Amino acid sequence: MKKRSVSIISLTTLFSINLISAQFFSGYNRFSMPDLLRSIDPQTMILGALFLLAFTLIYYALSRVFKDSYGRPNKTMAGIIAFIISALIIYGINQYGFDIGGLFYGIGLSSGILYIILPIILTAGAIFLIWKFKQYSFLIIGLLLILLTLFTDIFYEQGLVLIIGVVMLLIGLVWGWKRRGRENTNRDYSGEDIRQQQKQIGKQQKWERQAYKEEAKRRSRIEKARRQAYKEDARRGTTEPTAPTSGGGPQRGVNRIDLARKLGIPRLQKEETKLSQEYQIGLQTALGLNKKATSLGWTKAGSTPRAGETPEQTKRRAREASDMYKKWYRQYSRNIQLEKQIRKIQERIAHLKKRLG
Repeated sequence: MKKRSVSIISLTTLFSINLISAQFFSGYNRFSMPDLLRSIDPQTMILGALFLLAFTLIYYALSRVFKDSYGRPNKTMAGIIAFIISALIIYGINQYGFDIGGLFYGIGLSSGILYIILPIILTAGAIFLIWKFKQYSFLIIGLLLILLTLFTDIFYEQGLVLIIGVVMLLIGLVWGWKRRGRENTNRDYSGEDIRQQQKQIGKQQKWERQAYKEEAKRRSRIEKARRQAYKEDARRGTTEPTAPTSGGGPQRGVNRIDLARKLGIPRLQKEETKLSQEYQIGLQTALGLNKKATSLGWTKAGSTPRAGETPEQTKRRAREASDMYKKWYRQYSRNIQLEKQIRKIQERIAHLKKRLG
């Protein structure tokens, strides 16, 4: 927020300095914003406004398309591509000699109205660029001043303006480098958590698919054993599933069903033990994360400054507390999921034991 305000104030102050060449206005030290706007012909003003409009719309669309590895908009790629496409659009319009001013005049907009509307569009577009690119605003303004100094004669004190542009360019590079370093640090930290979470989710989904396949196979074996038992009953002339065989023992098909159930119970008990151990570890982990977040002063309303603490320290502590709370919430959600899975397995074991008993 402070960097945006400094960028806007710096741009406004620069336009207030008497650096503009006298060949564009009536004499030295007589520059003003109205003089600058009157020195620009309507065609150039319209092309500039169309460039900012095209850049804004294209950048907004591309930021929804290009994402980084964490699913966030890739602003750098979207900005570069939007700038290139907007520049090509304006170049094509100017190269083919399309009379944009005549188009506006044809629909009833006079040059006086254009001189009122277009500066507003240009100003709003410049503020949008500064507001959107944040730490890169100084870099953009400095680069613009350097280009205007090298390729035009609009500035009277070109050396001073060139120095100002270089200084603003360097400030923008330093700010951008520091900001990117902090973002990369936070991004790697949170990215590791996201990768771990995705890995756990992948393992859980793999286990669920495997459990589903095993359950389907188990049901298929039970159904096959049941059909075999009925076939043997029909062949022996009885429909009683537990009818004794000629040797006096139970039928072979019923034995297979019971055997399938008995084999399924130990497997489910083993899975229940594994999930219970993970659940107990998760409870301890969630308790420790909650204590850490509380000790850092986390609340739903945000962290309040402590005695002898600077605003930067408060902000850093609030960020650490928020990250710790997010870890705790993920672990808490995982514990709830484990509890539901354990309950389902226990119900399944009780059902199988009941069928066997």
